[in-house]
Amino acid sequence: MGMTRIRVLNKSDAMKLKGKSNLEKLENMTDAEIHKTSLSAQDAPLLSEFQLNRCRPFIFLKIKLKL
Repeated sequence: MGMTRIRVLNKSDAMKLKGKSNLEKLENMTDAEIHKTSLSAQDAPLLSEFQLNRCRPFIFLKIKLKL
């Protein structure tokens, strides 16, 4: 099992971040297009039924940035 590193940003660094998602394109996609795109994504393959059944619930931690 590997180690995950998390970098905590201060407010000025967080303001400089720019997302890489095209939200307008995503909002205009149909469910069928989203499903087709998700199947072709090689960086995040879909989980099998067996893998989904092995998932355990965990607590989500919320980090609020007061911008």
